[in-house]
Amino acid sequence: SDEALNKALNDINHRPRKCLAYRTACEALEDEYE
Repeated sequence: SDEALNKALNDINHRPRKCLAYRTACEALEDEYE
């Protein structure tokens, strides 16, 4: 369902990543636009 898909996308985008110095994808994107 759309709700399940949106939850999965939210979980993925807010997961810290080693390749981003343990920042989330959202934090890395915010830093790019500052």
